[in-house]
Amino acid sequence: MLFTGLDFSKLRNAELLQFITDIIDIIIISNPAQLNVAAQLLALQNIRTEIEALFMTDQGSDTTPRIQAADRRRDEAILGITNIANAFSYHYDPAKRAAGVSIADNLRMYGSTIANQNYMAETTLIRNFLQDADTKQEIMNAVGVLDLADWLTELRQANDDFHAKYLLRSQEIGAANPNTIREKRLDAGQRYYTLRDTVGAYHTINNGINPWGKAVNDINAIISQYNVLLAGRANEPLPPAPTPVPPPQG
Repeated sequence: MLFTGLDFSKLRNAELLQFITDIIDIIIISNPAQLNVAAQLLALQNIRTEIEALFMTDQGSDTTPRIQAADRRRDEAILGITNIANAFSYHYDPAKRAAGVSIADNLRMYGSTIANQNYMAETTLIRNFLQDADTKQEIMNAVGVLDLADWLTELRQANDDFHAKYLLRSQEIGAANPNTIREKRLDAGQRYYTLRDTVGAYHTINNGINPWGKAVNDINAIISQYNVLLAGRANEPLPPAPTPVPPPQG
């Protein structure tokens, strides 16, 4: 069992483009030369460039700058809460120290750099943290002790505002050259699978050693984030267990 499945057809155009970008970034970090996938990576990069060119419609639109501003707003909110919790973890008052530790530990469950995640991952992680703040008594008590209710309201509003602007951009993209974009989506899927399966083949041949082992794990982590997005949007269960990728023939 290597790669988790992902239904490309359910990804909106902007989401598909971001997914391709995330995969490209993972491969670059993993060193495409060592992975022996430089040619496959280049092919995926080329189709991303073509898709981005098609998406550059309505040049006068300020949607993208507004998306970036909305992302900065939620970044500042989550970073503010994180820094406050970390600071109170050293407070001389035992109650405030315990509250700071509770929130800091909870945030660490979602990684140390929520603000540095890709758009979709950050949206999901912030929602998970806010869900904890609404349902876990320990976190609810800690929020009260540290008087963080206003910070949580700002984080929730900022995350919702970002998501709304992101969906608007997706709609703009979807309205541009639908036939051509549909063809490019299919091409992008084929090139992604070629890259993915090449990594999987070398993983099998080399018994899962690094860099292939790490690359497979990182790709699956990205796929899982998008599956969570799709499952939440459609209120459907996550896909079944991944299907093994066969080794190359010949």
